[in-house]
Amino acid sequence: MPVRALLLAVAGAVGLVLSASPAAAADIATISCVRDQTLPASIEALLESARQAARGQSGARTPDTLRNDLYDAARKCQKLHGWSETAAEAAAKYTFVALRLEAMRPIAEGMGIQYGNVTASLAAMTQSERDALLTGDQDGLLALLRELGRRGLTSDPKTGELYGRLAALTVLLEQCRKDFVAN
Repeated sequence: MPVRALLLAVAGAVGLVLSASPAAAADIATISCVRDQTLPASIEALLESARQAARGQSGARTPDTLRNDLYDAARKCQKLHGWSETAAEAAAKYTFVALRLEAMRPIAEGMGIQYGNVTASLAAMTQSERDALLTGDQDGLLALLRELGRRGLTSDPKTGELYGRLAALTVLLEQCRKDFVAN
């Protein structure tokens, strides 16, 4: 798979959440509130959007109304738990990313992609290389391809793109978590 195509796929997968800013300290045990407060129909629509993206269906996008539903739920949770505004934003982004991963993992497994290989590849990368996955920097993608290649896992462009998405979302999920609990 051309590095440029993988770079574009990863950048598109994380476009919503690149603007995460550090949040005031919040209890990580309450982060699930956003999902709990989001309408089930919105959750299912978000999951379906992620499934379509994982299958490589063109035009698979998450409608703004569904993103807004997450932010509305986060504002409710902010009031319930006394979160700061930045913690509420981080929780909404965390929930969005977690839902995308939840939807993509079974599809990836059906394509022979073991999520453990993604996390193992990320663990072998430096923090700056992992961070580069979020900015679309080619160094992050090359590091990911290098680690996947060491495991013999980059022979198919379609799975390579999905590995890139899973890796970027995994890094982003951890960043959103850190932002949520940051002082």
